[in-house]
Amino acid sequence: MIIKSIRELLVGRSLFWVAPEDTLEDACDLMVSENVGALVVLDRGVLAGILSERDVIRHVSQRGGLNATPVADIMTKEVDWVDARASLVEAMSKMHAGGFRHLPVMDRSRKVVGMVSMRDIPAQYMVMHDRFSRWRDQAA
Repeated sequence: MIIKSIRELLVGRSLFWVAPEDTLEDACDLMVSENVGALVVLDRGVLAGILSERDVIRHVSQRGGLNATPVADIMTKEVDWVDARASLVEAMSKMHAGGFRHLPVMDRSRKVVGMVSMRDIPAQYMVMHDRFSRWRDQAA
């Protein structure tokens, strides 16, 4: 089956999230147990940010310590997102343009319904995107 939309991709997937006041230790435990590279940060159900492996590594290398640090202290607060009705190509383009590997997915009511990552994008899509980008850049 060829997956065309993000909504199709999310079928049967759980949304893994933390609250801004949760500790980094708890967030890291969740990322490890669920084998995910990023978590959505929800404040009373509303998207407040995203916490990625990169955020955690930067924090640890610069300041150390996980157990008492709240997620809110290091999460990325300015978060781009993608509509659940969008295509995987749209999500991939946003991730390429923004230089990130994870993108929260929202429904029409702006409720977070999932997360898409670069590893969800089929290799063929990436090759096509790469070739198109090179062609577009050469044509300009």
